[in-house]
Amino acid sequence: MAEYQLKGKEASVMMEYAKEYQSIQEDEGVFSSPFLAVKNTTTTQYNEILKKYFKPEQRYEYLYKAPILFAYDYVLFSALALILTFTGLRFVLTKEFKNDHIRWVRKVKYPPLKLLEMTALVFGFFIFVHIEYLVTKTVGNSNFFQSHLILSQYLLPALAMSGIVMTFQITLSALPKKLMVMDDQLIIKSISYYSKKFPLNEIESIEISKTLFYPFPISKWIRKVGFRYFNFSMKFWKPGLLINMKNGKAYFFSIESAKDAQRELVQFIPESKLNPVDHNIAA
Repeated sequence: MAEYQLKGKEASVMMEYAKEYQSIQEDEGVFSSPFLAVKNTTTTQYNEILKKYFKPEQRYEYLYKAPILFAYDYVLFSALALILTFTGLRFVLTKEFKNDHIRWVRKVKYPPLKLLEMTALVFGFFIFVHIEYLVTKTVGNSNFFQSHLILSQYLLPALAMSGIVMTFQITLSALPKKLMVMDDQLIIKSISYYSKKFPLNEIESIEISKTLFYPFPISKWIRKVGFRYFNFSMKFWKPGLLINMKNGKAYFFSIESAKDAQRELVQFIPESKLNPVDHNIAA
C-alpha cells in the first residue's frame, strides 16, 4: 500500500486501487500515483491541459430540457408514429380486390405459416437493429441533432418506430402467399398487404421444374430468377411452377400438384406454351 501511496480508505477499496496500479506498472514499466500527479500540477499546467483538450471543435453537446407536454410524452409520439406508419402503409399497399372477378387461386407451399412469419419478423428485426445502429452513430449522435429537443427526444424515437414497421412490412411483402388470376391479371399476393400484379399477356410460358435440378446452371438461375425463387416447401424434391415472363425474368413457386396448377393456369394465358418438366432454364 505504501508503494502506491494509498491510505485513508477502506482496505477493500485500497486493494482494488493497488491491483489496478500494479497492472499499470506491469504494462507500462513505471507507475506514478495519480494523486501525487494532481497534487504536483500547478495552476498554469492545469490550465494548459484544459486548453489542449477542451477546444470548441471537440465539444459534444446534449440538450436536457423538460418535456413539451408531460414526462415520457415521447412514448406517446412514438406510438402515434407507429400507428400512422402502419395505417399509411396499409392504405398505400392494399389493392382493390374484386372477389367476384377472381377466376383462379393457388396457395404457395410453406412450412407452418406462423413459423414462417416469426422467422421473417426476426430477420426484419435483425435488419432494423443494424440500420438503427448506423443511423444513431452517423446522424443521431451528431451535435446538430443532440442540441435540438424536438430532433433528439421526439423525432429519433418516432423514426425508429416507423422504421421497424417499414422493415417488417418489407420483409413480409417479399414472401408470396397466393397466386390468383383476376380478370386478365396474374396477382402474386404476399403475406402482408402488398400484391404484385401484371397482365397475363406478359407471360411467355409456364413450366414444371424439379427443385433439385432447377438452379443449374447457376448463372442462368441468377439471371432469370434470382430473388424471385420461392421454394419453401418441406418436400423440396417435389416439382414446382416456373413462370417465364416475356421480359426475360422468371418466377419459381413451390405449389401442391404443380402439374395440375400448370394445366389450370395455362388456360387463362393467350397463346401460351405448355412445356413438360424441364431440369434447366432456357437461355
